[in-house]
Amino acid sequence: MSMMPPPQQQGPSFTDKLKMGAMMGCGVGVGLGFVIGNIQYLIYGARGKGYLGTLANAITTSGASFGFFMAVGSVIRTEGAREIAFPPHARVTARPAALVSAELRESHARMAAMRSSS
Repeated sequence: MSMMPPPQQQGPSFTDKLKMGAMMGCGVGVGLGFVIGNIQYLIYGARGKGYLGTLANAITTSGASFGFFMAVGSVIRTEGAREIAFPPHARVTARPAALVSAELRESHARMAAMRSSS
């Protein structure tokens, strides 16, 4: 009898990331839309829509906007580093602190010598 291999663990798929970002964004947008809608009603009044119309408009608009941008942002943010390839000239190389401080000392000495000779 052969044993089955242990299940391999995988991360969330593209659509899972998209749905999770959209749900989080919609939740934040609905909460913010509720606050903004109430403030808008208190400052500007109903303007022919009534209280619920004003509130629903603010909630829907901000919920959809936040949901869209969070969905896109969560997919972009969670992409792996292996998928982003920088060209060799774009990589930053760190210089040791001792080398940088030695260069600064040399630069200060040259400036002092130039000032004293003139």
